[in-house]
Amino acid sequence: MAVTQAPRRAAVPEPVPRRLLDWLTTTDHKRIGILYLVNSFTFFAIGGVFALLMRTELARPGIQVFAPHAYNQIFTLHGTLMIFLVIFPLLAGFGNYFVPLQIGALDMAFPRINALSFWLLPVGGLTILSGFLAKGGAAAAGWTGYPPLSEQLGTGQDLWIAGLILISGVAVLDPAVAAGVARFLAVESCGQCAACKGDGLTIAEVLGRVVHSGPHEDDLELLDSRLTSVADGARCNLATQQQVVIGSVFDLFPESIDAHAHGTVLPAAPEFVAAIAEIRDGTVTLDEQQRTKQPDWTHDEIYSGKWPADRLDDHRESLDL
Repeated sequence: MAVTQAPRRAAVPEPVPRRLLDWLTTTDHKRIGILYLVNSFTFFAIGGVFALLMRTELARPGIQVFAPHAYNQIFTLHGTLMIFLVIFPLLAGFGNYFVPLQIGALDMAFPRINALSFWLLPVGGLTILSGFLAKGGAAAAGWTGYPPLSEQLGTGQDLWIAGLILISGVAVLDPAVAAGVARFLAVESCGQCAACKGDGLTIAEVLGRVVHSGPHEDDLELLDSRLTSVADGARCNLATQQQVVIGSVFDLFPESIDAHAHGTVLPAAPEFVAAIAEIRDGTVTLDEQQRTKQPDWTHDEIYSGKWPADRLDDHRESLDL
């Protein structure tokens, strides 16, 4: 009796070993999330060493190890590293890793920009630390950098500012996204609820000035007031979304908002936020008509100043005539 043996399938090729270059050039949200965490723990170790040095100096009254100016440098960089290079990136790392998995997305939006935002962190951190090599030492005005002390120091303070500008490239998107969301929600409001439409437009206008780093003196107080009143008498959840989204940015990124309000970071533009027009082959296309949509729901070059509900009332009156 003849026996026929089924042909074997080709063996699955073994996975290519992970290489350093793969991690340096990755746009995968999981790997970028891991890199954020590695960055945070690395600078946490450096900042922890600075903390130990500070406690050593403060163990007994008087000068023990460091001169006053050297202690001020360690104190300044300890606070800077812990705030800007540990706490904030730690949140970004968990967000990069888990959020796309939770919402079923293939990756973060704009993966290359996402990768760039991470690599600005170690570069900015090393720029800050390089102040120790400069004449006069590193920054020594405290991690808040308030004048007039910050204006009296030398190259180390300048490197500290340059490093923070690089690091702020990570956080600069947050108020810009908030401004884009605020405009989208304000435009989409029908205007039946005066607070939802009126306060929403004010929130979008004020946030636009903030991200351009040119706010008016009382803009932050005005913004806080409008966020409180925007949902008054609301008939739907749109106004509540203003409070939740914009309010969460204020709660999570107060330093970023403050930096824009005081012009210590580069100006940005509100992010484009619109409805999804199409999803094809994993690519999302947004509704480009949202760019020219006015608060009165027209696409005229000049905003009429009316709200959609007012235009509908005018239309009904014209029909009655």
